[in-house]
Amino acid sequence: MKLTAYVGSDWRSRLAERVLKDLAVYLASNYGIGVELELIELPIGDLDEEELPIIILEGETVSRGEVPSMSSLMELIFEKIETSTETLFGFPTLEA
Repeated sequence: MKLTAYVGSDWRSRLAERVLKDLAVYLASNYGIGVELELIELPIGDLDEEELPIIILEGETVSRGEVPSMSSLMELIFEKIETSTETLFGFPTLEA
């Protein structure tokens, strides 16, 4: 899974960074799901700070201007995995 976050220097961006880093560690340690996390810090003035952070999952914008919760991001990730992989007896097959 690839998660990209466009962040600024505001508190929402910093909190979103923390949530994404914790999510990547949690998914790797508990589910064996690797998350490629790319944090792109934008200089002040490039975007309105009301629009930041912008979270993109596998090329699709999933959050804009708010800090997403770990549980909502996990739901989106598992939905992506479920639709993009073949299933074996109803369970997604994950690659290590």
